[in-house]
This record gives sequence, structure tokens and C-alpha cells, in this order.
Amino acid sequence: MHSPDAITTATGMLTGDDFYKPAHEAIWNAITTLVDSGEPADEITVLNRLMADGNAAHLPALQDVIGGYITAANVRSHAKAVREHATRRRVIQAGMRAIQLGQGMEADPREIADTAAAEMTAAARPTVEDVPTIHDQINATLTELESTDPPLWQWPWLDMRHLLLPPRPGQFVLFAARPSVGKSVTLVDIARDVAFRQGQPVVLFSLEMGATEVMLRIIAAEERIPLTRLQTKDLTEDDWAKVARATVKIAASPLTIVDAATVGLTEVRAKVREHRPVVVLFDYVQLAKTRRGDRREVLEEVTRGLKILAKEERVTVVSAAQVSRPPKGREADPPKLSDLRETGALEQDADTVIIIHRPDMDDPESPRAGEVDMLVEKQRNGPRGARTLAAQLHYSRFVDLAA
Repeated sequence: MHSPDAITTATGMLTGDDFYKPAHEAIWNAITTLVDSGEPADEITVLNRLMADGNAAHLPALQDVIGGYITAANVRSHAKAVREHATRRRVIQAGMRAIQLGQGMEADPREIADTAAAEMTAAARPTVEDVPTIHDQINATLTELESTDPPLWQWPWLDMRHLLLPPRPGQFVLFAARPSVGKSVTLVDIARDVAFRQGQPVVLFSLEMGATEVMLRIIAAEERIPLTRLQTKDLTEDDWAKVARATVKIAASPLTIVDAATVGLTEVRAKVREHRPVVVLFDYVQLAKTRRGDRREVLEEVTRGLKILAKEERVTVVSAAQVSRPPKGREADPPKLSDLRETGALEQDADTVIIIHRPDMDDPESPRAGEVDMLVEKQRNGPRGARTLAAQLHYSRFVDLAA
């Protein structure tokens, strides 16, 4: 209240709920309300604001604050002390909340873990002070421009590399399709290429298929063994040699498959921190474990959570997503962004959305049988467009047409 500069400094570091005493929170909120409206925040205006807000009971506390005035020169240190104490209180409260949830016999243990992790993360929320300065951001941008380092990993299909921007940490990418078109095939293709040929760590969360089924698809695609022969165990001696070669390759690779019927954001974050992959593959987003409640709202939390995870952990998150079945008359048409199932947050939170479409799904006699279109419908800072790949589904893989 004695220094406009001090107000500017402190408001970037604190919010009202950082203060322990309700009276101090009310006084702080009165000050920031005045500043936000362009009015001065001095002893008289703050007193009037408290009265107008119905907080006359806090006037004695205002007098104590004014009487205990110290120099504004140390405002940053004082604000930091308030913030640190507030963070400790919130961590303690989050821990107590976790204990209360854990003692409730009706609670799902994994839901307890999700809630506790979310509250712990919120307890240590960043402030405006934590944001890099514009000079730091300029230097980071120039360093990025001057860097000649290749991206940590690349898309497995050469044709797609000509359209899609190189994947970057912090991105959330969606491959969306109708049922049985090839979402899982796409994610397994990425996993194989990044882990086996590019030698980079990958974590694949398979919510729809078990680990054995994923392994069979990998073996079929790597060694060109018809998937049906693996599934029916109708293998020749040559096939067994190929299986042995593939399993040695898989065992030596930095690939991790998480086989779970349901996985929440807490488990995803834990695996990311354990394995430090360059890409997280999630098959698929509508199967993620969510809390009880409105389906649309909880899915929005999942998509936003995956985007936040990508940014905070500096990893690329690539997820499959289901689109609605086509209405009558549109069976042969490619899906649209508006067809993304259950929530528009999928389109909103994703940096890139690729629609997978196979022309022969509804027309086996199509002259384009055996082809799959990758339709880039959204790409931040990049073009839209389409590329066509060969759908070698008997080997459970997509490849460049020239391959």
C-alpha cells in the first residue's frame, strides 16, 4: 500500500489464498481488486474496499498491517516467504486429504492415487515469477534456431515426413479413426520404428489389446509372417526362425509395453519418469481410466492432462482416438474432425490430428483396395494435407507405397 512497484512485484508472486489468516486474504484481495480496476491502493481506498465487500470485521487487521509497516525494498523476499509457507500448508492438506480418502473403504485405491497426485501437483503450482523473462525466451529461441541437432525421433513413413513437421517434445498428437480401421496398427508401427531402427526409448500403453497380442503384431510386421498364422499357431520351421529373430530384437530394444485394461494419468506419468521415453503411445484415449462423473467433462480432463504431461515431461504424446460411426449416406466418406467421439476437447487440446481412412472398408471392390489415407486435418504451424500408404494388414502394418 506504500509502493506501487511493490504491488507489481508481489502480485506476480502471490494470490489471496496464499495467506494463512482470512483477514490478510481479504486485505490482499481488496488491494488487487483496486489495482485491477486502475485505482490506487492506499490505506483509505483499501479500507473502503473492505467495507464495500462486507469485510468490516477485518478493519482491525488492516490497522495492524498499516502499523507494522516495513520497507518495501524487501518485498520480493517477503512475498517468497509467504508463498513457501503457503506451499507447505497445501502439501500438508493434500496429504491429509489422501489419508482421509485412503481410510474410506468404498474408495477405489487407484482413484485415491489419482486424486492425491493431482492435489500434490496443485499444491506446488507455478507463479508468474516462475515464467522465464522475455530475454530468456529470446535466447532459447535463438539457440533452437542455431541448433543442427536432428529431432529425437522421426515418423516411420517417409511419405508422412514430407507433410508432418518433425515431432517435438511437448506435442500431443492424435491418430483418429473409426473402429477396426488401423489405429493400433499405426501406433505399433511408430513403436517398432522408433525403438528398433531409431534406437530411442518408447512406452506403449495398450488399453485395448493385451501384451501378447501386441507382441504378435510386432513379430508379424517385423518378419513378414501373416498374422493369422501366428494367431492360429500354424507356423512352419522358417516361421519359427523368424519368430526367434524378432523376439531377440524386441528384447534388446528400449520398448516398454504397459498392458492394462485401464490406465490413469498418474500411472502414465510414473512410467514416463521411470523410462524417460522420447514418445508415449496411448491406445486409445477414450479407454483411459477416469473418475466418476459426466463423461464429456472427465474426457476433457484426460485430454488436457495428456497435453500437460507432454509439456511438463518434455515428451511427445501420440494417442489413438475413436471417431463416431458414419451416419447413413456417409459410409464411404472419410471422417471429419467433428466426428471425434464424445468431446471436442480432443481437437482443441491436440497439436496435430491425423484421420486414418481406408477406402476399402465399406467397399471391398474399391479400386483403391489395400491403401490407407493419412489425412492431416490439423497441424499447428504446419500444413494440412494427405498422404497415402499401403495397408499390409496381413502383416499388421502400414508402409510407404514404394516399399
